[in-house]
Amino acid sequence: MSDEIEACPHCGSTCLAGSGRETLWCQDCEETISRADTTRRERCEWVDRSPTRGLAAKLDAAEPDEVAR
Repeated sequence: MSDEIEACPHCGSTCLAGSGRETLWCQDCEETISRADTTRRERCEWVDRSPTRGLAAKLDAAEPDEVAR
């Protein structure tokens, strides 16, 4: 896997869909761009995927005995 990914030159989003071999469509800003015009940037690394809010965060923070049947 490459350390760099294609990004939209207009908004920086990596949500690009292919509408042909040389044409891409940005799903965030809805611009049509040429593959040659995309910018390249490093992939983002997820540091922590633990829940931060809501019921999932409460269950994650709870003791196992508190949520057992």
